[in-house]
Amino acid sequence: SVLTTVSNYQPSAAVLAAGRSTVGDMFRRRMPAHPTRPAIVDGARVVTYAELESRSNRVAQVLAARGLG
Repeated sequence: SVLTTVSNYQPSAAVLAAGRSTVGDMFRRRMPAHPTRPAIVDGARVVTYAELESRSNRVAQVLAARGLG
């Protein structure tokens, strides 16, 4: 799953030293707690955290199948 992939991400030393959250950190915290809440809003188009995870999984699978991940 994307959460597994994202959880394997290692932020740079600079990010850790600055105490900043990465996009992956924020996603990991929000998705399980709020799967039906909007993750992306573009005008009238809304993608929930669950939909974003599903779409991200598909992209990750295609990339992995092509040897890119």
